[in-house]
Amino acid sequence: MKKLQRTALLLICALALCACASPLPAPMEPVEVEPPRLAPAPSDVMVKREPNFLSRLLNFLSDSPAKPTK
Repeated sequence: MKKLQRTALLLICALALCACASPLPAPMEPVEVEPPRLAPAPSDVMVKREPNFLSRLLNFLSDSPAKPTK
């Protein structure tokens, strides 16, 4: 019986030592990362648009022309 108590006590001590053995991790400070920026598009690939918002909106919402089927 005495051997069982000694074994249990040693096991409890070993578990307590293992739980306290590792130090707490250091707090991490947040790192600010700047989002990548795209280079501006060259002017020769830009599509010219009409300055009128209403006409562009109507063009976008209108039905596309019917395509002939075979």
